[in-house]
Amino acid sequence: MFKQFKTGLLLAGVIAAQSTAGELAIEEFAPETSVFIVSLDELTQLHDRLMDSSAKEMLTSRFDEQQGVFLEDVDSPLTDMLESFDVDMDLAKLLGSMRVGFAISVEEDPESYVMMPQVTGFVDFGEHGAMLEPFIVEQMDDLRKRGEVEEVEVAGRDCILVPGQGLGGPGGMGFEPDFSAFSDMDTYLLHEGEIILFASSAGGMRRGIEALNGDASEDVLSGNSSWKGITDTLDMQGPRVVLLTEHLSDFVSVVFPNPMFGMMGSMFVAMIGEIDAVGLGFEAGEYPSLIDHRAALWMPGGKSGIVALLSENQERESSPAFFDSGVLDMGHVNVDFGGVVDWIKSVIRSNPMLQAQGMQAFQQFEPMLTSLMDSLGNSVNIVTAVSRPIEVDSLHNIWAIECRDTQRFNDAFASLAADVGMEQRDFQGHIIYEMPAGGMMPGVMGGGGEPTGIALGGEHVLIGDIAGVEACLRNVGTRKEMKLPPELAAGMEQLPDRAVTFWSVMNLVESNIIQAEMASLEMKRVLNELAEDDPEMAEDMRAEYQEGMKEGMELLEEMNSAFGPLVMYWWSTDDAYIMSGSILEAITEETE
Repeated sequence: MFKQFKTGLLLAGVIAAQSTAGELAIEEFAPETSVFIVSLDELTQLHDRLMDSSAKEMLTSRFDEQQGVFLEDVDSPLTDMLESFDVDMDLAKLLGSMRVGFAISVEEDPESYVMMPQVTGFVDFGEHGAMLEPFIVEQMDDLRKRGEVEEVEVAGRDCILVPGQGLGGPGGMGFEPDFSAFSDMDTYLLHEGEIILFASSAGGMRRGIEALNGDASEDVLSGNSSWKGITDTLDMQGPRVVLLTEHLSDFVSVVFPNPMFGMMGSMFVAMIGEIDAVGLGFEAGEYPSLIDHRAALWMPGGKSGIVALLSENQERESSPAFFDSGVLDMGHVNVDFGGVVDWIKSVIRSNPMLQAQGMQAFQQFEPMLTSLMDSLGNSVNIVTAVSRPIEVDSLHNIWAIECRDTQRFNDAFASLAADVGMEQRDFQGHIIYEMPAGGMMPGVMGGGGEPTGIALGGEHVLIGDIAGVEACLRNVGTRKEMKLPPELAAGMEQLPDRAVTFWSVMNLVESNIIQAEMASLEMKRVLNELAEDDPEMAEDMRAEYQEGMKEGMELLEEMNSAFGPLVMYWWSTDDAYIMSGSILEAITEETE
């Protein structure tokens, strides 16, 4: 169905000469019960900003390469259309000049009383509408000749109906998503000026036609208070994606028919918080920013769940010198550790199956955890650093948590360490507790493929890889200043003066380059061991790996010359939790 649906969008209608009533917006005709809304606006500004930046050379060459591959693989008249234009058509510019909006909702079928998904939206070809007309006319005529569409009238307009394929879905009660309801949907299409309307029902198309005529429809998205709240909070002039949660459970019941997903809803709310809407937006940045982004959680009923634990705004302070050099990423987050125990209990109570056994087990653990959490402050520093020359363990990730009561922490953690069988050893007067690879928190705070170290150093509990924890302990009590590379220094200058709950500056490309070098060293070790048993296989694998590694490193080096650090900062308001940030241009000698 999706292939036929996308074909319908391209083939949908003859672009007429008459003008339309202003710029169409998805909120003017999408139903108020919409769950998922996408609005692609101001793409030209994003395109122009990227083409006037350090990323231009890389993006141009990569897009040209991918455009050629795409057009070779696409078996449709699109290739002929682009080649037939007298002008030099830039596919990226063509796509950037378009405006697109669509919404997915769930409505009850009046005949079967079953909840069914509905899709409503539009495509505005803008300045390229007239250029695309011959192509669309030709394809539309061909579609009619094959008898694959019907002509129907909706609200006095001649529309095209592409019947649903009715392919059915996987059925059953498994955990995989079931998209059969989407394959059953019809597609109504209408052209008007440079705009193509599409909808999966006659009612959705009728609302779209009313919006084109400038008539206000009832029960549309613009009247939804959560939509107003999240879009006002985002305040972005570019592409936006919004999820409204009021009818999310209906959508989940359609796509995930297994009743287990419905039972998990209350647990999810207890874990994360009562969220009415989630939004994400992008827009072109002003130098040195390439792209600005903002995500938001609309929570007019107040903060709850884990969001409440991360909602304390605080003025930014200078970071301690955990490492004296080699810093790649750094950040800070405020965490209400005193509320962690109550949060865990609320999550357990939200699920009857979990509460039956989980609460009794947790109550045995609760006194020690309460004492441990109460010993901690709210400040958490996060630092990633590299030691050189590069070895397989050169990348260090450290979480440094403020400790207000060191004696209470030592007593509580010693009890925990004994219960879970952690090893401990002395390091320059400090005790380091070691968890085996994977630890208690795989992939978090140093947990993963290597042992995790936990130590109390000065006023901080240090959690991370063993070598990183040791490096930080060596700096305890010193007055060293953390030396920042130019990329991080430039990122720090972009952080706002306002109080925030979280901030971070990350040199992601450089981190990926270092991780690739570490992976190469580890692969070299593995292949050397393999060569002792099977030299021929080892040599074949080495050649293949080196070829892939060369391509990957070339791409990373291109990215390093195109993009600078990623800057993020979050803050809490009375009604929302806001997460903003920017991707900066590459930092060169001229910009330092």
